[in-house]
Amino acid sequence: MKKIILFLVLSLSLFTTSFATIKSFKLEEANVDKIIIGDIDTHHSGRTNSQG
Repeated sequence: MKKIILFLVLSLSLFTTSFATIKSFKLEEANVDKIIIGDIDTHHSGRTNSQG
Protein backbone atom coordinates (compact mmCIF):
# COMPACT_ATOMS: atom_id res chain seq x y z
CA MET A 1 0.00 0.00 0.00
CA LYS A 2 2.80 2.42 0.85
CA LYS A 3 4.48 1.80 -2.51
CA ILE A 4 1.31 2.79 -4.39
CA ILE A 5 1.02 6.07 -2.45
CA LEU A 6 4.72 6.80 -3.01
CA PHE A 7 4.34 6.13 -6.74
CA LEU A 8 1.31 8.44 -6.94
CA VAL A 9 3.15 11.22 -5.11
CA LEU A 10 6.21 10.87 -7.36
CA SER A 11 4.18 10.86 -10.57
CA LEU A 12 2.17 13.88 -9.40
CA SER A 13 5.33 15.84 -8.53
CA LEU A 14 6.90 14.96 -11.89
CA PHE A 15 3.77 16.05 -13.74
CA THR A 16 3.56 19.37 -11.89
CA THR A 17 7.25 20.17 -12.45
CA SER A 18 7.06 19.34 -16.17
CA PHE A 19 3.89 21.43 -16.49
CA ALA A 20 5.58 24.35 -14.75
CA THR A 21 8.64 24.17 -17.01
CA ILE A 22 6.46 24.05 -20.13
CA LYS A 23 4.46 27.05 -18.88
CA SER A 24 7.62 29.07 -18.14
CA PHE A 25 9.09 28.12 -21.54
CA LYS A 26 5.97 29.38 -23.32
CA LEU A 27 6.16 32.63 -21.33
CA GLU A 28 9.81 33.06 -22.36
CA GLU A 29 8.88 32.53 -26.01
CA ALA A 30 6.17 35.20 -25.75
CA ASN A 31 8.67 37.63 -24.18
CA VAL A 32 11.18 36.98 -26.98
CA ASP A 33 8.50 37.69 -29.59
CA LYS A 34 7.65 40.97 -27.87
CA ILE A 35 11.33 41.97 -27.71
CA ILE A 36 11.84 41.21 -31.43
CA ILE A 37 8.70 43.16 -32.39
CA GLY A 38 9.83 46.06 -30.20
CA ASP A 39 13.26 46.11 -31.87
CA ILE A 40 11.68 46.16 -35.33
CA ASP A 41 9.38 49.02 -34.28
CA THR A 42 12.27 51.10 -32.94
CA HIS A 43 14.36 50.46 -36.07
CA HIS A 44 11.51 51.50 -38.33
CA SER A 45 10.82 54.69 -36.36
CA GLY A 46 14.54 55.52 -36.40
CA ARG A 47 14.73 55.10 -40.17
CA THR A 48 11.64 57.20 -40.84
CA ASN A 49 12.95 59.95 -38.56
CA SER A 50 16.38 60.02 -40.25
CA GLN A 51 14.82 60.06 -43.74
CA GLY A 52 12.24 62.71 -42.82
